[in-house]
Amino acid sequence: MQEDALVISKVDISDYLNWRNGDLTFNNEPFEDIIRKIERRYGVRIENGYTELESVRFRGAFKNESIEDLLDTFKESAEFDYEITNNQIRIKKPT
Repeated sequence: MQEDALVISKVDISDYLNWRNGDLTFNNEPFEDIIRKIERRYGVRIENGYTELESVRFRGAFKNESIEDLLDTFKESAEFDYEITNNQIRIKKPT
């Protein structure tokens, strides 16, 4: 393929449209990427002290959930603990 060749492919734009509407949609995304989206959406800083989760992939859609509801949903399937202080969230291994 030439460097200046045009490539056309089908994409699912629903994730992008959902984001514009304030919704969060995760489609088999690594937790590391999800953290960045959560930080932007909720205006928080997340410190992941449980680095084994970074490559774990998740699917899900969230509309108007609180940050606690969202984290609790992930917590149920990924089994981690978290603590929130002001706008700082620390994710840690379960005790």
